[in-house]
Amino acid sequence: MLVAGAGVTLKGNMQCDMLRVEGSIEGDVKARKLVISSGGTLMGTAEIEDAEIEGIFEGTLIVSGHLVVRSTGRLAGKFQYGEIEIERGGAVTGEVQLHGQV
Repeated sequence: MLVAGAGVTLKGNMQCDMLRVEGSIEGDVKARKLVISSGGTLMGTAEIEDAEIEGIFEGTLIVSGHLVVRSTGRLAGKFQYGEIEIERGGAVTGEVQLHGQV
């Protein structure tokens, strides 16, 4: 598990089993599970199996499994998902597509 703690900014490409973002990440990410905490920000491209967004994601997000956008979550960009769940208050803007569809 990789944790980008509050106040930490990471830039570059990373690959891990689980990534928790409490601070800020800019770059390309590949992980089995992604959690962006309410104070966290990820900008870039991410290929993930399952994701839970409480903070901010900007860029291209490909989630082959389950994508959850919590009430504090904000997504902007291009997204693909296997399944999606958006809580009241959660925001998704941009191009949204079911994973595997053209």
